[in-house]
Amino acid sequence: MRLLFMMNGNGLSEGAAFVVAVQTAVVCLLNVFNANRSNRYLGALVLVFLGSTKYYLFSYLGYGAVYRILESFSTAQFYGPVFYLFLLSVIGEDNRRKAIAHLVLPVGLMLLSFLRTCWGVWAGDSFLKVVTAVEYGMILFYFWLCLRLFRDGRFRQVKVWQRYRLFFDIVYGYLLYNFTDLLIMIFWPAFWQSLMPGFFYLDMLLYLLCFCFLILFGLTELNWVRKLVVPASVHFSGGASLPALEELGRRLDRLFEEDGLHTDPELSLGGLAGRLGVSPVVVSEYLKSQRNISFYELLNHHRVQEFKRKLTDPDYQHLNLLGLAYEAGFGSKATFNRAFKKVEGITPGEFRKKMGRGGDGERE
Repeated sequence: MRLLFMMNGNGLSEGAAFVVAVQTAVVCLLNVFNANRSNRYLGALVLVFLGSTKYYLFSYLGYGAVYRILESFSTAQFYGPVFYLFLLSVIGEDNRRKAIAHLVLPVGLMLLSFLRTCWGVWAGDSFLKVVTAVEYGMILFYFWLCLRLFRDGRFRQVKVWQRYRLFFDIVYGYLLYNFTDLLIMIFWPAFWQSLMPGFFYLDMLLYLLCFCFLILFGLTELNWVRKLVVPASVHFSGGASLPALEELGRRLDRLFEEDGLHTDPELSLGGLAGRLGVSPVVVSEYLKSQRNISFYELLNHHRVQEFKRKLTDPDYQHLNLLGLAYEAGFGSKATFNRAFKKVEGITPGEFRKKMGRGGDGERE
């Protein structure tokens, strides 16, 4: 995405790119700070794209220390991994372990780029060639992984799977074009120069069209925007009727309220979907469209309520706050404190005092 190499001071094109960059920043923030995990991954993907617009943003705002810091970080290596993680989150197959595994190499390359800029590590043209080749290899590798998700039929459970396939075809198609162009520029500069300046206008047009599509897609993925224009049933395989959705909701509530499924610290979206006999996508889309909540928000809500019940249960008086949290299904103290504060607005210790249960030496 290194169109900086092609900029020749064309004021009109740079002005249009600046406007698109600002709009992209807004869409990025709306998705990153959304409760839904797939929206957060999409926000992260938009953020990676936003890295390629910093030239246009700061060309109008004035270059300074912030621009110099951002310029020292390479972000192109994140395109493929974050794109793949976003698609996994849509079908409910993402988890923290997968995220870490796919982001280790990109983070390493980013740190290496930062060290080169700030401390001169690996000076010379060879660095640019090696990193460009690695980034191109990653683009091709993740193209294959993403394409396999569609070919394996794992998106068929989403009635609007064609929407995500179109997103993949357009945005990833542009990435393949752009990185091929970059590879030619780095390794065959004479041939690349012979294509200019005619290709500059084609590159700029594709650049703006891709970002406009990214902005449109990023906005319409937001649940509150989608509700304005898309019926709830369109998100479910087969277009589930209202009675079917109500039955799904009743079964979901029984699993938590009667079976206490939330007390299982290993419970995942896939595990819940398995108990319901539906796909993870159906559960995720039901929660988003019908209850405006994510799986983890629902899970933490029930665990907090379970903790509150056990706090006043005589059979659990021998346990401290952390022990009660583990009994409620929380896996760590930090997660418990964060979830409780979000649900109740106060800390567990403050809640205990409010309920009149004396301190037992437990620190939050």
